[in-house]
Amino acid sequence: MRHSLEKKCVGLPVQLGYLYDVRSEKFVPMSILNSNQLDKVIIQTTDVPSIEYDYTLNDSYEEKFKKLEISPELKLDILCGLLNTGSGSVGKEIPELLRKDLRILEV
Repeated sequence: MRHSLEKKCVGLPVQLGYLYDVRSEKFVPMSILNSNQLDKVIIQTTDVPSIEYDYTLNDSYEEKFKKLEISPELKLDILCGLLNTGSGSVGKEIPELLRKDLRILEV
């Protein structure tokens, strides 16, 4: 029986093996897995039997966070602007869905 690991994250999609430059907080478009033969030996691909799409007509932050299943702590970080919205921070990238209209909240 095959098992799959499913993990939700907020971040940039990158190719397997890409390097990350911590000084610039960007991914380097160079893979350590640069050989096609090596890729076939260590990378196992699996066809996805189905894809789910989840739509909402409501454009509120509450609905966006709910659909993306973002934790309360991460919600606070996003709304306070504590996350780096640059082009390469690992696991800290705000999805385009949220970034397009985030505004500073006045208290």
